[in-house]
Amino acid sequence: MSHHPLTENTDLSTPMGRRKLQDSLNSHSTSVSILTSKIEALEAAIGEVGADGSITSLVDLWDDDGPGIDVAAPVLVVLPAGSAFPTTKTWYADASETVKVWEKTITRNSKQQPTTIKWVHYDGATVIKTITDTITYDGAFEATHTRVVA
Repeated sequence: MSHHPLTENTDLSTPMGRRKLQDSLNSHSTSVSILTSKIEALEAAIGEVGADGSITSLVDLWDDDGPGIDVAAPVLVVLPAGSAFPTTKTWYADASETVKVWEKTITRNSKQQPTTIKWVHYDGATVIKTITDTITYDGAFEATHTRVVA
């Protein structure tokens, strides 16, 4: 396909003008198709459907209220206590703190940036799912962020 740039001065009443319009529409259609493919790839990367139909995505894993916890009164324990840079957050099923629901372990670099974040989902003593994020930095900014769900 030859490329004829469509401009605001293109005369659409001429064969060349109509050709420019067609080329522009074809190019737009190709761009939309590429974007759609990239969006689908992104959705596949950040959301994984489990055998039980649940979706584990970035938005499922929030901190303060717990990672989508479906128990009535989860209890959060943060270690070290009072730290601005915790290394472990554990959500228990209740105040007895005997049955873990989720646990988040954070490994940090010398600048206190998280380099590995590991989420473990429990059903009693059984591990249901493990989600590991590995992050690299370019200065203060994330350079890469990969997620493995097992």
